[in-house]
Amino acid sequence: MSGVGASIDKRSRGVKVDRISNLPLDLIHKILECLPLREAAKTRVLSQHWRYKWASIPQLILDKSFCKDITKGKNEPAVISSAYSNTVNNILLSRAGPISKFVLYVPSWFPGETYMWIRHVFANDIKEFILEFAPSLRSLSWLRIEETMALDTLDLDIKLPFCWNEILDFFANIKNLTLKGCFWRTFDHFILPEKIPKELAQLRTLNLVEISLYNQFQISFVVLLLTSSPQLKLLSIEAKDNIDGIVHHSIQIDCSYILQCLRKVQLFGLSGLSGELQLLKYILGHSPVLGNMTIEFISAKMRLQTRYDFAVEAMQYRRASPNAEIIIKTK
Repeated sequence: MSGVGASIDKRSRGVKVDRISNLPLDLIHKILECLPLREAAKTRVLSQHWRYKWASIPQLILDKSFCKDITKGKNEPAVISSAYSNTVNNILLSRAGPISKFVLYVPSWFPGETYMWIRHVFANDIKEFILEFAPSLRSLSWLRIEETMALDTLDLDIKLPFCWNEILDFFANIKNLTLKGCFWRTFDHFILPEKIPKELAQLRTLNLVEISLYNQFQISFVVLLLTSSPQLKLLSIEAKDNIDGIVHHSIQIDCSYILQCLRKVQLFGLSGLSGELQLLKYILGHSPVLGNMTIEFISAKMRLQTRYDFAVEAMQYRRASPNAEIIIKTK
């Protein structure tokens, strides 16, 4: 072999094979989504082929950790605000392609272009939008979402006064609904409507977190949601621990509404209260296609006798579904 040929052969053997660049685009996106956005953006310097790969990632996550990364080492408010604003603007202007998920963290100190950012993203056929406000942002007094006919999932963790009819009407087209946190404690003294003006006709999954099943109002609200959701298939409730030792009054549920589509029920954090049993009794007796109901007690320290008595009474309740099965667990 000539000297030139040997040299070329030696160089060719030393070249590493690029196994990533030729992967399908959706797989490249999944790889880049595992990186913080700023790190993913650095791949643009690898080659011309990689220059815009990061800009077409379907999931755009500008969360609290992203904000901290951008503002790290900066002390002056004007410098911090400018750095965050410029970075987000550059990212949005570099975007190419649709956005399936957008997470935006809005610091309490930031006075800038939040509205314009949201408008820009919503023009890209967004499917999932998560807006995170800093806990210290107390100036927000009005949040309005409208013309969102395609919205099918809403997760609320809020504390604010509102008109019942307005917020329940807003849920009309939701398929998956989670209510949690301070949401319940906000309106214990409100008067519930007898019927929701517009049925939650699209609702399939209802998840209620930190609800007080020793509270007559909150029990009534659960029943109101159930009787307004004709297509509901899955109900999940995480009961709030009665750490304040509130006296439990007898709670009654006077309702004959049939839960025609309810197939699965999950009740977590139960402690043997009257309200829990009444809700369980109503669901079992009015769910003709119920498959299984899972009950999980609050903790192993709950008295064994209390758990036994609860289980015995629950097993005696009439079941509208011949296939209904009760599964009892201890946390």
